[in-house]
This record gives sequence, structure tokens and C-alpha cells, in this order.
Amino acid sequence: QKLLISDTFRETIIAHGYERASTFSWTKAVDLSLNAFNQALSEHPAKNLDIVNTEQSASDQRSRLIMDVTSTALSPVLSGIQRVMHNLAKAALKQNATEKNQTVLSYCKDRSGWYALSELSKPAVKLLPQNRFTFENNDSYLLLDSSWTFIEGQEPRLADALVCGEEVVHGIHDIGPLTMSAMTDEGMPPAFRRWFEFVLGYSTGIVCVSRAVADEVYQLIEDIKLPRPMKVGYFRLGADFADVEPDVSELGFTKTRPTFLMVGTIEPRKGQYYGLKAFEKLWEQGVDVNLVIVGKAGWDTKLLQAMLENHPERENRLFWRQGISDSGLSAAYQEADALIMTSYLEGFGLPVVEAGRKNCPVILADLPVFREVGEGAPKATYFDVGSADSLAETIENYIENELGSRDKAADTRWPNWEQSAQEVKDVVLNGNWYKYYEPEHILPNTTFQDIGEVFTQ
Repeated sequence: QKLLISDTFRETIIAHGYERASTFSWTKAVDLSLNAFNQALSEHPAKNLDIVNTEQSASDQRSRLIMDVTSTALSPVLSGIQRVMHNLAKAALKQNATEKNQTVLSYCKDRSGWYALSELSKPAVKLLPQNRFTFENNDSYLLLDSSWTFIEGQEPRLADALVCGEEVVHGIHDIGPLTMSAMTDEGMPPAFRRWFEFVLGYSTGIVCVSRAVADEVYQLIEDIKLPRPMKVGYFRLGADFADVEPDVSELGFTKTRPTFLMVGTIEPRKGQYYGLKAFEKLWEQGVDVNLVIVGKAGWDTKLLQAMLENHPERENRLFWRQGISDSGLSAAYQEADALIMTSYLEGFGLPVVEAGRKNCPVILADLPVFREVGEGAPKATYFDVGSADSLAETIENYIENELGSRDKAADTRWPNWEQSAQEVKDVVLNGNWYKYYEPEHILPNTTFQDIGEVFTQ
């Protein structure tokens, strides 16, 4: 009250405040703190520490790579991403016997928790208390599986991991549902977008299955001005038929003419329709060649399936094989004079490097990713994407000039699955990243849901 009614008293208090404020500064605060610390250390000397042993102990700390395999463990199919996950998981678990850093397979379908799997199989999914993951220092998370339907279950643990400063790395096989949505099932673009937004918010890094996809992802991140740093890397998918004995009997025909192979699920983005049209053109021109298609029936291709099942060349010069084993697929690569890939969209193109392992040349649609993975084949030839005429012309030229070239052994120097597993671990655990994104401005209150300038309908 006196402060409010007495001008003299109020002026005295204000003057005293200014006087006291002038005696405080951050420099003085630091000096006082250091003096106090030094005095405490002089009064209570620290025990001698073996610095060398301390550093050695830190370097000996084990890292644990938690590798999500939820979707593949539940999937009844074995193609595409599932083939990748099975091969990588098998290779990574094998490497545990000789490496300090350990890979552990994880399963998380919902908020009931994260569980360890002894192997990648449905019987290995045992939701028992002793299989539940606990948090450990130096954990890193790798989510390379198709996990876009398991966001709610995985979010709480990944949020905790990020808060604890652990690495959370999501894998991306391609971003086709965002860039070429017409080439995917109608339900995929919204589901994929939701998952991709989750990836942008709940990751310290993104690892892709090719440099081409990594470039696309990095460009997208730049375009939307992601408000947080992001590491982007890639690794090469492996291919290894060393343990598979080819079984020609699964193919169901005897090769009596030049034979060309197409491998992949029958779906719009794979382009098998115009591939068939190219061969129809060749047959009409009197070119005597076989076309072998290996792949199960996919979505929105009923017309193409009917054409294959009722084609006049069926089981004569046109052969469609579904559900063959790795032995049958190995035999198909062995028998083919070249593999043909007619895709409009690919994240990698695993058949290209599988063919390379069997020393089988490839004829590829001219996509950036095929220019990249074409290095995994002994001979790569390219044609215009989506053009049956260009493909037919390329096949004719191949028959005239290159047929028989597969007899010449070629060293493609492409990794097998164990080397592929090591490549992805080098990225996630050893920091072998391809690019580093840094936003122009980092806001202090950015949340997981802030992902930049994204249009929301």
C-alpha cells in the first residue's frame, strides 16, 4: 500500500532495483558456478578414473537393431516386399552369430505391445510376456516392412524412442501411390499417404531400396519444406540362388526357340499388357519366339488375365505360370535368353538382379531405377516406357545382334542377401547416409504431426 501512495518510497524501491540488477549478469553467474564446482572438487577429490578403460567400455557397448516384420509375418503371399523381408531377416539373423550388434525381429500389430520373433514366420508369432520387448540403451528401429496398417500400434513406442534420442528409420520401397496413383489400387493412395505422413513425423531417417527412390523422397521432403532434419539413405537389394537347384519341370515346356521371360505380379504398373502386344506384333511378323510370364494374378487385370488364358498362342509360344517355387523361377532365368521388364513404376526391380545372378541379360523400360539396377545384369538394353512398338523393335534387334550373349560369363558384382543386409545396417547403425536434409528454419515447438506445407483435403 505504501508503494502505491508514496511517490518517494516508490522511487527509492525502483532505484534500489536498478542498483541490484546491475550487479547480476550471465558472466557473473557462470563464474560463481565454476568457483563453486572447483571448491567442491578441492574439498572432495574425485577417485582416479581409468580413462582408457572407460572409452573402451563405451566402444564395446552393443547396439540392438529392432527390425519390424509384422506385415510379412501375417501375409500368406511371398512376392515383392515379402520376398525382400524374408531374405533380409534370414541374412541378418545369420549374421548375429559373428557380430557384436544384434538384429532382433519384432512384431507389433496393435497397442498390445512389441514382441520378439525367433524367425520370420507366422508360427513364430507368440504374444507371451517373456517375448515382449523392453527398452534398452542403443536401440535402433528399422521399419522396412509394409507397415501402413499398423500405425496406431507402433506410434506410442516410436514416440518414446524418439524422445529418448534413439534412431527410428522407416524403409520406403517406392512412392508410386503418391506420384502415380493411377497405377495403384484405389484404396492405396489415401492409406499410403497417411502412412507416409506418419513416417515424416516419426523418423530420424528414411532408407530406400534404390538411389532413384532416395532421390524422389529427398526431393519431396524439400518441396514440402519438412520442418525437421531428416537423413535419407539407400541400400541395394540382394539376389542369391546359390542354394536353389533349378527345376525345369515346373515350367512345363521344352525350349525349342528363343525364349523371353517376364517376372512379376500381373498388375497395371508392371505393364505386361503392352508387353504381350509387342509379342503379338512379332508373331504376326513371323518372328518365332516364346514369351514366358511368371507371376500371380493381381488387381484390376481381369481383361489381361482373360487374354492370357484364352490366347491362341497359349501353351504354344505363350506360357503363364503362377505359383512356381524358387526352383522353378531359377530354371526360368536359366532357360530365358533375356528377362523383360515393362514396368511404368518400380522402386527397385528385384527380377533384374535375380536374372543377373543367373547370368541372364535384361531388356528394360527406360526408367531411372532400371538404369541403376541394370548394373546387376551382365547386359542391359533399354526401350521406351509404355511403347509396344519400341519393345518389339528392341527384341528384334536383340535377336539379330545379342542372342547367345549370355554364354559369356559376366561378373556383375551385385550383393547377395547377406551383403544387402550388411548394407542396410551400415546405413542405420554406422551412419552411411546418402543425403542430409536440413530445414531453413527449425521451430522450437514442432510436433510429430507437423510435416510441412502439405495440402489437406
